[in-house]
Amino acid sequence: MKTDFKAFKVGAVFNPLKNKFTDAKALYKSIKIKFPSRLNAMALDPGKITSNKNLIYTPGEFVFCVNIYNIVKIKIIRVILNLTLV
Repeated sequence: MKTDFKAFKVGAVFNPLKNKFTDAKALYKSIKIKFPSRLNAMALDPGKITSNKNLIYTPGEFVFCVNIYNIVKIKIIRVILNLTLV
């Protein structure tokens, strides 16, 4: 397993956008988004479910979409910069 990753500054961009931006106006002053919650299921002790004798197991995770919704309301208070992809 690779563990010798190089350090990077907070906010570093690894995949910059290739397109340029121009001024634009928001379509809405506010928006409400309703989205389903996720249920994450994973092994707390992966060594207990390993099939090999050396107890090496790459832990995995199942993510389920459940019928419990979160609602987020977003409202523009002040516009600093409007951007649109060209």
